[in-house]
Amino acid sequence: MKKIFITVAAIAACTLVSCEKEAITVDHVDEAAYANVGTLVGSLRDLSTNKTSQVVEICSEEITRSVVFALPRAAAANVQVKVALDAEYLREYNEKHGTSFELFPSELVAIQDNGEVTVEAKKTRSGSLDVTLSPLGDKEEKTYLLPLKASTSASGVKVSEERVVYLVKNMAFQTTVSTDDPARKKVNVWIEVNNTNPLNMLQFETEDGHLLIDHLVLFAYNINYDAEKGKVYCFANPQCQYILDHYNEIVRPLRERGMKVFISVLGNHDASGLAQLSDAGARAFAQEMKALCEGYGF
Repeated sequence: MKKIFITVAAIAACTLVSCEKEAITVDHVDEAAYANVGTLVGSLRDLSTNKTSQVVEICSEEITRSVVFALPRAAAANVQVKVALDAEYLREYNEKHGTSFELFPSELVAIQDNGEVTVEAKKTRSGSLDVTLSPLGDKEEKTYLLPLKASTSASGVKVSEERVVYLVKNMAFQTTVSTDDPARKKVNVWIEVNNTNPLNMLQFETEDGHLLIDHLVLFAYNINYDAEKGKVYCFANPQCQYILDHYNEIVRPLRERGMKVFISVLGNHDASGLAQLSDAGARAFAQEMKALCEGYGF
């Protein structure tokens, strides 16, 4: 028993000596993620939707949207915030979303109180700030981008990189009162744009001078598969692209007469198709089609 005790003691002593001689190295810990723990990161939001992106329509009268600045928790002191049009964000937005929107004219934008708003101490939200847009008049009938950003110099407060983005559709050329007879059936027409001019649809009228065709569907844009990127995308053949490039000459006259113009999507002899899309793929393709329709008023 004594020999066993001596042996165990010797092993323990060796272990202790070994631990004393072995260098213990602790890797550098990056604490950057904890640097802003005490910092409040506020964000600008649309008042009615609490979102950062919103589609709005403007006709012949001015419209008003409202924004608010919100903090994740209350600040100890008042936080002064400045809201302004961010024209420089236009390029970044278009590159990110694959769009070609133009900036909503700054001279048609009026921000309440020169864009200044306050989050009072012990509160998490500012009062609302009105953003009033004047009609676009005879400017091109399409969708314009209006990005708004917030800034502050308050101590311990930062602003999220998100902007409030309004996609403003110019509807000045659309009729505001429907003259349709609710008892009359709607007439829908699909045309193959490879060999048919959409403007031909204007020659079909009823005896009382109304257009015969209510809904015109342009056939067809394509859903294509990009094997290198592993994703689907919307493809416009030369005829379809020509319609987009000459929107004012081809599509606008139809809409001014009250005709609704749609685009259709067709498979294009590859593996892509709506039935083959995953949930994520379907959402991404829907977002692309949404941008196309909003950009051209389809």
